[in-house]
Amino acid sequence: MYTQYILLTGEVLLLALLVWFITHPATFYIRLTDSEFSSFHPNFKSWSFSVDPHDIVAIEQSTDQGAHASYISVKMADGRCFLLSPNFGYNRKKLYEALRLVNPHIKTPTYRWLFSRKAGL
Repeated sequence: MYTQYILLTGEVLLLALLVWFITHPATFYIRLTDSEFSSFHPNFKSWSFSVDPHDIVAIEQSTDQGAHASYISVKMADGRCFLLSPNFGYNRKKLYEALRLVNPHIKTPTYRWLFSRKAGL
């Protein structure tokens, strides 16, 4: 008898959660202007940042074998490093081309689909 109430309560909570996710979709975006390169990830604050694209030195792609994860690093002239989400469906080729238009000195990966291997980050 209690099992039925627990299952019913769980189903109602899951349905309410589904309705909330449908009515409040998460939004990922990348914005690039002459004075700002920003990324917003709704779930991971470490992938959210805003910088001046003229201060970017390089974009590097790597894979951490130990963590089984891929990284896209935005390296800054002052030594800071920001992570760009590797798992959303944006076009890296177009992004890298647009970044080079704003700042031709940015080093970007030659092969956007290739992630170099690193032992640990």
